[in-house]
Amino acid sequence: ELVDARFALEPHICRLVVLAATERDLLKIEQLLRRMENWGGNTEAFAEADEAFHFMLAEVTRNPLLIWMIQKVADVRSHAQWAQMRSLTLSDSMIAGYNREHSAIFDAIRAREPERAAQAMKDHLAAARDSLMKAAQT
Repeated sequence: ELVDARFALEPHICRLVVLAATERDLLKIEQLLRRMENWGGNTEAFAEADEAFHFMLAEVTRNPLLIWMIQKVADVRSHAQWAQMRSLTLSDSMIAGYNREHSAIFDAIRAREPERAAQAMKDHLAAARDSLMKAAQT
C-alpha cells in the first residue's frame, strides 16, 4: 500500500522539482545524496538520509498538499513493521543500488528532464517494491 501510494505521488513530484528547483535546492539535494553515499555501514543513517531526500523533493515543489502527503508517507515509514522490513532489505548491495537510483533521479532533475526524472523515480520505487516483496516471502 505504501509503495502504491508512492508510485502515485513521487514520479510527479520529480516532474515538479524539475520545474521549481533553484540552484540552492539542487545543492541541498546533492548534499543528501552524499549523506546516503557515505552511510558508513550504518543502515539507520542511510534510512534517515533516504527519507530526507524524498522529503526534500516534495519540499522543492513548494506545494503544501504534496509536502503533507509525503509527510504521511514518512509517518508510515516510521512504524515498527516498516523498520523490520527495512532491516530485512537494506543490505550493502541494496543500498548501493538505491544510491545509483537516487543519483539517476538527481541527474535527470539537474538536467531539467521531467520525464526522465519521473521514470528514474519509477525505477527506484519498483526496485524497492521488489525488495519488499522478496523479504515478505521469507
